[in-house]
Amino acid sequence: MKNTNFLINSLSSAIERNPNNASAYNVRGCAYLGLEQYDSGITDYSTAIKLDPNNALVYNDRGSAYLALKYYDLAKKDFEKFLSLVPEDDQTAVQIKQFLNSLE
Repeated sequence: MKNTNFLINSLSSAIERNPNNASAYNVRGCAYLGLEQYDSGITDYSTAIKLDPNNALVYNDRGSAYLALKYYDLAKKDFEKFLSLVPEDDQTAVQIKQFLNSLE
């Protein structure tokens, strides 16, 4: 946890210096997710998406946070967006398709 908090602080400093750094928001969102601070993670993922709306990974990450909070409709929407941005044979895409099919 100590390393994760250090990472969050470092990324916060990077974001202060460059508030348009979508990658920094995404990685900080992942750090928050690791600490089970899902709302903070979702906020960062949402900012990353606004800055870089074609980054498939961020939709997958935010979908995972929504899933952890049991916001299934929002998770499904993000996973579907992820699928629209990656090749069909992407390993993560295959797993997400299987997961989405299990919801039906």
